[in-house]
Formats: sequence, structure tokens, C-alpha cells
Amino acid sequence: GSAKKDYGCRPPNQPTQMRRTVDAPLLPDRLLVGYASWSECDDRVIRAARQGVNVIVWFAINFLANATGHASIGGGPDLACVRTVRASLEAEGLPTVHMISLGGWNAPHPPDKLGSSAAWWEALSAWSRAGGHSPVFDGLDIDLEGSDAPAPSEAAHVAANTLSVPCLTLIGELSVLAKRNGWLVSLAPPQSYLTASTPAFNRTALQPALGWPHSHFRYAGRNAYAFLLAKYGQAPGAGGRTFDWVFVQLYESFSLAHAQLRRGEALGAIFAQILAGFARGWRVDFGADAPLDFASTRVRLPPVAIVLGLANGWAASRLAPRDARARCADEQPVLFACPHAVREAHAALPAELQPRGFGFWSIASEGELTPCAAEQLAGDTADGSGARGALDRARAPLSPLFLARALNDILHTRT
Repeated sequence: GSAKKDYGCRPPNQPTQMRRTVDAPLLPDRLLVGYASWSECDDRVIRAARQGVNVIVWFAINFLANATGHASIGGGPDLACVRTVRASLEAEGLPTVHMISLGGWNAPHPPDKLGSSAAWWEALSAWSRAGGHSPVFDGLDIDLEGSDAPAPSEAAHVAANTLSVPCLTLIGELSVLAKRNGWLVSLAPPQSYLTASTPAFNRTALQPALGWPHSHFRYAGRNAYAFLLAKYGQAPGAGGRTFDWVFVQLYESFSLAHAQLRRGEALGAIFAQILAGFARGWRVDFGADAPLDFASTRVRLPPVAIVLGLANGWAASRLAPRDARARCADEQPVLFACPHAVREAHAALPAELQPRGFGFWSIASEGELTPCAAEQLAGDTADGSGARGALDRARAPLSPLFLARALNDILHTRT
């Protein structure tokens, strides 16, 4: 969960043929996913779990070459600290799934020609066991995105924003192998990287934003993650469904959901459209990508496999003119919806379109000030997109927002 780019405003080796040998941890019926910030491991994570988060995604590792040219794991949180947090939550009787994220915005993609999926699994498994006899994590969260970091050439910039065929193949095979070995596996695509709104497919995330015809934004994707679902989603070596859930980043900068919200569409209708589109399936033009060598096909994702990803206070703070970041208010890039609007939208969904849950980026931003309490008191269910509503946000009193607690009131993940 990390499509937090700076556009003038910065928000904060054939595993499919193998039999499954280890069962993955059981998942609760409802998921409330909270992303720790970069390398974060602190009391805020414990507080979020107490308030409702039952899936913590620790952030974030990269696949790198070490000094000897072999597969190596870089980045991530302090593993001893994660073990301590895990033990504390277990002692409090708070069952929690612990995932480790791979990637993030501006993070390097795995090297194309360095090791098989088996070699990477061995490196990942050994890293997760460091300092203990059992793995500190229950699973792997895939969050490979693009980059707006300075590059030495245009070719390098394009490469940093392209999910190469070897990279996608590695991720798919590794996901199946991890699942076979008892790990959970999830995907965390920005909305444009997995959207039933278009059949278009492009592995390069330098596309114009869907629904924003006049935006300067050129870092959107086109269904790259759909390939992982189409080719590896039902791999028999994973014992059934490879990916346990898909966390769709609706807070991607200039997301289609945000464009719809700004046009005045109801949040509940937007949720329903996203979930129904995934449920009925959509044809993706994989065949237009010759190097991929994969036929165009229909991709389907049931609501029970979907977690809708939201932004918490880091996005809302940019709506207040008193904040220096409000210079971007004329083209507010990130979707933000107050909890009462999310609650109403969720309640409006028919039973067959109920998602597996909600999640948010990021735990580090819990408690930031927002106008949500004032909006609810005023009966204003405006979308938070920056459009004028019944409440004057410039003068609205601000109060801390703890999205974990608010989403728990909807999902009842903690009682």
C-alpha cells in the first residue's frame, strides 16, 4: 500500500508442478488490514491491532543482489522488534496475521537474471527465520509499483516503471512456492494496476490516469497485476487459490475511484461498481503484449477475495487550507472518505458484493487531525475529495482520526 507519490504534494523452479506440503494460517472471515510505514515497528502498531487491525503488513523488503551476486533480502523492519510485537499481541489474546510487503513506490524491482523462484524462496524463508526458530511472518504481500525517482536516462526511467516478463514470472512462481510452503500470499495493486474498467494491458506504469482527462499525472498502470491472477491465481501447486486476498489501493494518486467521487458519484455506488466488475470478470488484452506470450483471457475475482484500501489522516490533512500542503487542493490527488461515509457505503452493498474487508495506509498516520467528526455532526457526507460541501472545511474543527477503530465498528474484527 504505497502509491504515495510526490506531484507537488508528498503524502506521507516449476512450483506449479509441486504438491502443497504445509497448510497456511487460517484467515478470519473479515479482514482489517493495516500497513505499517517504512520500517515502522512501534507502539502505534500495537495500538492499531488493539483497535481492530487483524492483518498487519510490515513494510517493506526488496529483492537485491548481495556482494557475491546471490539473492539477498534488503530493507524491512527490525525482525527482533516484530517478534516482540507479535508476542505481545499473542499474550493479549489478539490473533493477528503478520505479512511482509515486497516493494513499494520508488522501490527497486527484483533483478531479472538473479536466481530462480526456489532461490528467492530460500533467501526469503531464511531471512524470516533470523533470530528465531519459526518464521516471524505468516505471508508475503506483493506491492511492486513504479518510481518517480531521478533516473540516469529515459530508458532507465521506463525500466523502473515496467514490470518485466521475468519479474512477473518470478513473482508468480514465488507466490505459488510460498503458498505451497504454508505462507499466505496477497497482492496490493494500485487501482489502475488491476481494474475491470478497461481491457487494456500494459506492464509499464507510465499511462495517463483513468478518469482524469486533464491531469498531468502519468504514472498509472494498466492491469499488470491481472496477469498474476490469470496465470498463477489457481495454480494447483498452491493447494487452490494462490492469492488469499487482493488489497486494491483506492488511494492511488489520481485513481479512477477518486475521479468518480469528484464527479459526484456516491461512494457506495463506486464500491459496488468495483466489486461487481471484479465478480463478473472482464477480458484483459494480454495478447497485445508479444513478449508476455500469454493469450487474452477473462479474469475474475470474487468479493470474498477483495480488501478495499483506503487512506487515513495523511490524505485528509491536505484538504485543510491551514495546511501548507493545501496548495494542491485544486487537483487533490488522493481519495479520502470519512468513516461515516465508508460505513454508509458498506451498508448499501448487497450481500453478494460484500468485500472481505477494508484496509488502510498507514498505521503511522493514525491519530492525524481531520474534519470528519465535524462533518458527521453536520450531517455532511461529502466525499472528502476537495469539492465544496455543506461544511466549510477551512473553518471546521479538526479531531484525531483512528481509522482502525472506525473500520472495526463496521467489520467487528475485534470485540
